[in-house]
Amino acid sequence: MRPRSFLLPAIAAAVFPLPAAPTAGSGTVAGRVADPQGQPVRGAVVRLENPVSGHRQEAATDGNGRFSLYNVPFGDYRIEVVAGGFQPCQATVAVRSSLPVPFDAVLQLPSATVVVEAEAGLVQSRASSSQEIDRGTIEKTPATVQSRGLENILLTTPGFIQDENGRFHFRGSHGQVMYVIDGVPVTDQVQATFSNSLDPAQVDSMAVITGGIPAEYGGKPVAVVSLTSRTGLGTPDGFKGEVSMGAARFQTYEAGTQVQGCTDRFGYFAAVAGSSSDRFLDPVNFENLHNQGATGRAFTRFDWILSEVDTLRFSVSGGRTSRDVVNLASQEAAGMNQRVTNEDSNLNLGWTRVVGADRSLDATVYYRHAVAYLDPTADLQPGYPVGGPDTPVWARQNRTLDNQGAQVAYTLK
Repeated sequence: MRPRSFLLPAIAAAVFPLPAAPTAGSGTVAGRVADPQGQPVRGAVVRLENPVSGHRQEAATDGNGRFSLYNVPFGDYRIEVVAGGFQPCQATVAVRSSLPVPFDAVLQLPSATVVVEAEAGLVQSRASSSQEIDRGTIEKTPATVQSRGLENILLTTPGFIQDENGRFHFRGSHGQVMYVIDGVPVTDQVQATFSNSLDPAQVDSMAVITGGIPAEYGGKPVAVVSLTSRTGLGTPDGFKGEVSMGAARFQTYEAGTQVQGCTDRFGYFAAVAGSSSDRFLDPVNFENLHNQGATGRAFTRFDWILSEVDTLRFSVSGGRTSRDVVNLASQEAAGMNQRVTNEDSNLNLGWTRVVGADRSLDATVYYRHAVAYLDPTADLQPGYPVGGPDTPVWARQNRTLDNQGAQVAYTLK
């Protein structure tokens, strides 16, 4: 594999203002809630919802009536403010970039007549064809092994078809599906057959773009999966933790844990998951010959609010998969014992500065290292020109891919 460069898109993004630059893929909604006299309302609940994607967030106002909703995926939202002793307040907001979206609400005292109006669902207005998937949908999507369930989630998108060996294609094309994680492109295959699967637990929301792919993603992909990772900013009560375990047939076991927390200006999120199974891939025959595998993955993200106009994001992740190469009956009889090992590590550092009320500057540096090994049953020995038990041929592979780059985007609203 050869490293791929994304310097040209980075230079173009730095020179030309973008209406919605593909940086972190999320923004912030912040503001103040007051009563008719302009006094702050403490403890008001601010709810944000997109009825199309199902994404929901909420926050409570502090003693100054202020609130902040972080890591909001780009899109249109309905916002509602509720507080005891006041009439609810509703409006719509659009998050299109990393620029904070201001929303100030003045709550009115209850009157004798209350009129309740129902609005039509929000419609995503964009040139491309995409499907928005929020964390609630991700958590509810069934999968044999939840920590490897991202591919099952993608298969809910119309047009995706899965092969028997774990690969999947969009509308029959064998072209590349590009992943973009917090604005960083990942162009190597992210599927169980070729690399480590991503843990859905680290994903806050995702958009699967399948038509009219924006130019900033280049001309290679047939589909783009844009992922926004989870953050600890805005965690209710300052801390949240979760532990999960599961077991199924074919000696399938998995376990995972997640923790997140925050202070006024710092947030953290960490997720660790692992699994093993004697039916790692769909076998080539019903006897399920030589099909054991195990995976492990870890992800951490830290966010700092440096000032009113500066935020910093840093994430570290890595994973490892070790599995058998599934045998045919003839290969099993010959004693073939090939194994595949995939490893990857990733670093992502992003900085956002709000330059003015209608513009911001985003800068990201990233590094990704991925290796893939194919180990034969045994080294070549004299007298075994065709590889001994490995049939039809003897093979060994050691492939490495390093991606590093920088992106700069100037956003003008």
